[in-house]
Amino acid sequence: MSDSTPTPTRAPRWIAALTGLALAFGGALVAVPAYAEGDAPVEVVEPATAPEPSADEATAPEELPSETAPADDETPAEEAPAAPESEEPVGDEPGLGAPFMMTMDAEEPAPTVTVSKTTGLAWGGETITVSGTGFVNAGAATTGTRPPLSGKFTGAYIVFGKFADTWKPSDNAASSARFGIETRWGVLAEDLATIGGAGAGGVVIAADGTFSVTMTVAASIANDLRAGNYGVYTYAGGGAKHAPFETYTPIEFAAPAPQVLVSKTSGLAWDGETITVSGTGFVNAGAATTGTRPPLSGKFTGAYVAFGKFLDTWKPTDNAPSSARKTLVTKWAVLPEDVATIGGEAAGAVALGTNGSFSFTIQVSASIANDLLAGNYGIYSYPGGGAKYAPFETYTPIEFAAPAPQVFVSKTTGLDPDGETITVSGTGFVNAGAATTGTRPPLSGKFTGAYVVFGKFLDAWKPTDNAPSSARKTLVTKWAVLPADLATIGGEAAGGVALGTNGSFSFTIEVSATEESDLLAGNYGIYSYPGGGAKYAPFETYTPIAFTGAESPTDPGTGPGTPTDPGTPGTPGTSGPSLSISPTSVPAGQAARITVSGSGYTGAGAADGVYVVLGSSSLWQPGQALPADGWIALAWVTPGQISGGSWSTTLTVPAGALVAGGSYGIGTSAAHGLSQTDRSLDRWASLTIGTGQAAPVALLQPGETRTPAAAPPATSGVSVLGQLPPAGGLATWTASGFQPNEAGIIVVIYSDPVVLGTVTADANGVATWTGRLPATLTGTHTFTFQGSVSRGAVVHLQPAPVVSASACTVDDATLTWGFKESFRAYLTSSIANGEWTPADGASYQTPSFSWSGTGSLDADGATGDLAFRGSVRFTGHSGALDTTIANPRIVLTASGAELLLDVSGTTQDGTPVDAHGVEFATLDLSGVVPESSDGTLTWTAVPAVLTAAGSAAFGTYAEGEELDPVTLSVVLSAACGQAAGVEETAAPEVAALGTGAPSGADLGWIWWLVGGLVLLAIVVAIVVTVVRRRGAA
Repeated sequence: MSDSTPTPTRAPRWIAALTGLALAFGGALVAVPAYAEGDAPVEVVEPATAPEPSADEATAPEELPSETAPADDETPAEEAPAAPESEEPVGDEPGLGAPFMMTMDAEEPAPTVTVSKTTGLAWGGETITVSGTGFVNAGAATTGTRPPLSGKFTGAYIVFGKFADTWKPSDNAASSARFGIETRWGVLAEDLATIGGAGAGGVVIAADGTFSVTMTVAASIANDLRAGNYGVYTYAGGGAKHAPFETYTPIEFAAPAPQVLVSKTSGLAWDGETITVSGTGFVNAGAATTGTRPPLSGKFTGAYVAFGKFLDTWKPTDNAPSSARKTLVTKWAVLPEDVATIGGEAAGAVALGTNGSFSFTIQVSASIANDLLAGNYGIYSYPGGGAKYAPFETYTPIEFAAPAPQVFVSKTTGLDPDGETITVSGTGFVNAGAATTGTRPPLSGKFTGAYVVFGKFLDAWKPTDNAPSSARKTLVTKWAVLPADLATIGGEAAGGVALGTNGSFSFTIEVSATEESDLLAGNYGIYSYPGGGAKYAPFETYTPIAFTGAESPTDPGTGPGTPTDPGTPGTPGTSGPSLSISPTSVPAGQAARITVSGSGYTGAGAADGVYVVLGSSSLWQPGQALPADGWIALAWVTPGQISGGSWSTTLTVPAGALVAGGSYGIGTSAAHGLSQTDRSLDRWASLTIGTGQAAPVALLQPGETRTPAAAPPATSGVSVLGQLPPAGGLATWTASGFQPNEAGIIVVIYSDPVVLGTVTADANGVATWTGRLPATLTGTHTFTFQGSVSRGAVVHLQPAPVVSASACTVDDATLTWGFKESFRAYLTSSIANGEWTPADGASYQTPSFSWSGTGSLDADGATGDLAFRGSVRFTGHSGALDTTIANPRIVLTASGAELLLDVSGTTQDGTPVDAHGVEFATLDLSGVVPESSDGTLTWTAVPAVLTAAGSAAFGTYAEGEELDPVTLSVVLSAACGQAAGVEETAAPEVAALGTGAPSGADLGWIWWLVGGLVLLAIVVAIVVTVVRRRGAA
């Protein structure tokens, strides 16, 4: 028999057995063999006439053929398969029918690839040799389908790359699964020029199917982060598909020394710019990189990568305290399997790729407060979870472009003429060369910074306009200079102020208006201009300030803003923080807003900010651990809101909270855990409670009424006490800045002006109105007070819940929801150092928040509208994370259910947000049956999924992210309890099978019936799926 003639051999017994088994099911089974492209086909021959077996064949035991092809130099022995003339089956296994005959061609050697070095390769690049054998023409399977070798043998691609796990063309893997970094194309010598030659990556495959090529292979951060596996891969070229050509040789690189790369390090926008931070080499180094604290205690904890302002000595391996590392934005690079454990991407987690690589983008910005911190702006990395490992400690300096010179004043109107402390801050006062060089001692010939002055200057006052010094009547002067020059000008005692990074400064001064200064020509204001005789127009700024025209109506001699309790720590003239409140007296029973300011709040105690509390003096006094509960009002001043030790915030006193004769005050303490251990910021200012209100002050002429403005005259200055109700709801609104006891203040809401009423301000100039807004007003509107001044607020009013004819009024509903457990876990971790604060009716009991609400629910319990009161504020990362969710609302319709929220503060990526009624999550009620008990309907563990709108408002989490399940409990009134309850139905008959059937009855047929129905259901499901897919196609 020639090489081209198939050699018949007896089929293995298992083939005949399977054939017989198939025939036993009463049908003809025709099998079409599947084999890899290029494999020699197996020919199954069933002779028409089977010859009589010889005597030897009839008695000799049958030999099973080898399941591998014979070697090239072997010729398989010819067999003469025989069958008896009778119709009885022949063979060792009776009943299996006539034997099969199989033939196969000899196989070529399988293609193989050898790589000279596969492990420990230099990450930055190394040359290797790749050799191959067996890459020979296999006919149609290796024939190209596209130019330039269409219709010809196209050889093989030899690729260094990072391919997905499923990458083979013969498996129909997409080309995107094969990311090539360096590619060669092995072809026959006569085709090399056709594909562009060696310069285009061509490699010669010899006639015997061998090749050899050198390649330079290197890793990179970008490729480390790609999914897949580094390796040398081969597969058929030119569009051919031939499985034997598809080979994979893994290669591994030696991780480089840890390093961090930053896309931009200088000239960054002072108010914010996005940069890319990448790194590599952050791999497990054993015990040195093993965490010592949760949540990754005892595991490889990767690395913190932070934008911050660290001291010169900051490294954990140098035992520098955590206070030396002022982090502003923090990421935590960990192994992919640990990302969820530390809270996911929303919590700052970054997945490490191959070779300990990572990459992410962050927004970096400077601020006056941070400019004034000691240390250096930069991108820092160091081991996470309490580990200490010097190679992970890196520092990449970054510099911001100083902004244009600008000055900020904490309060500019309504200042007490008898004296009030304000904070003055500035930035951008940097050396501009000759224009900012002094012309007189003590800094002649040097950068002289800027004078920052409270004074009364003429309209034409600027040195660059050659105005004489007499045009600048200075009342309080500070001189902002470089820290190195502070002592030269006499230090802080002489008014010196040190300039920080980017030419920033901040200080507090007391400003007042006297009879003498009132008589001066010019304008009260905060002015700045170059020091030491220099002239530079950008340093010349003017911020007007205005004093009230009346004396304080209470506590003569003690003006608002004057520190109280002289002699206690914090009073000007003593060391430590100073606390001021304005006003210092509040009428009993009335709502009020109190401005609280502080200065000198520095040091380790201010690391987490300042708690500001209002309550009874019997609840707490300085020197004690701060209680968590019992306060009438409280606020948290974040570290980012403290500038040079100074800050200001506002507390809102609800109506009826302050009782005549009570002893109240406002206190400050270190924040978070320090409120229990650190007493350095403890201060207390007493609050006087008045007994009544003086006679109204009429600013209108007798008989005159005020006409509302055609358009809103103001959009800020008004607050609503408590939570904003829906349209038609009752609320209390308040605004300050009016004349004491001013009458005739009109309350107006827009778009079209509607006068809601007229009010009279209290002795502190605070106007308050309580009432219901028109039920027809929904959407965005502007609420205003209009009197001697105008105050306003832009509000978004939700529609009032719609009550259908069949609806039951709900006076008591409870929403229980944990929001997202992994987010809470991250918030309380050491990386975020955060917390949550329920307020305004919301509460927390591990592991869920709770809200109370009201609304309506249809009698069948399927539709309804429920609104809840209360808020939860999430904070962390030293104030960088600050998001509040409030006023949940659940809307149930025939098509599903939604959870709506108000979201304010910043998204998780730092973008400001103030969104109302956000469709935050969809609730899946399909698998939840409400339980009914004593008139209460309860839906337990309803799945909740984040919507696109919720993702945009909260940030970080993508649409479709699973949130914690929701539990909703609704108490129905007695009148509708029965109608709205869950209808009880009789159990179906089939449920009684096995209990209600006659004794001894044979019920086995039921299980056959059930099985048949199940099979029928499966078939129907498959048919429906196929039909739908075809319809979609």
